Amino acid sequence: MGNRICHMEIPCTDIGRAKAFYTKIFDWSFEDAGEEYAMFNTGSGIGGALDLRTEPLPTKRGVTLYIEVQDIPQCLAEVREAGGRIIKEKTEISKEWGYYALFSDSEGNAMGLWSKD
Repeated sequence: MGNRICHMEIPCTDIGRAKAFYTKIFDWSFEDAGEEYAMFNTGSGIGGALDLRTEPLPTKRGVTLYIEVQDIPQCLAEVREAGGRIIKEKTEISKEWGYYALFSDSEGNAMGLWSKD
C-alpha cells in the first residue's frame, strides 16, 4: 500500500479573510498556530493549514501537498536518487506536530513530507 496524503497548505495574504472564506463555504474549523499559520480541520479526510505569504499571489509555490512517511531522511535520499531536489531537510514542527521536509519532484513541483517521529 502506498503512502497517504496527510496535510496541505493553502497560501494566503490575509489569514482572517481566508479563514472566513473557508468557514463560510466549506464549514472548516481553524486553530491558530502562530500569527502566520492556521491549522484547519475539514471534518473528514485530510486537513491542512492556511500559510501567510508576503509575496504576491499566485506564486511559484502554491498549495503544498504533504505525504506521510515513516522515515523522512530515507525518503529524501530516494528523492535525490530519483532525480528530485531537496528544498528543506527534516525539520521539527513541534513535539506535538512532528517533523516535515520539502522537496521538488522530477518536474519541479514542490511537495512536502511529514512524520510524527
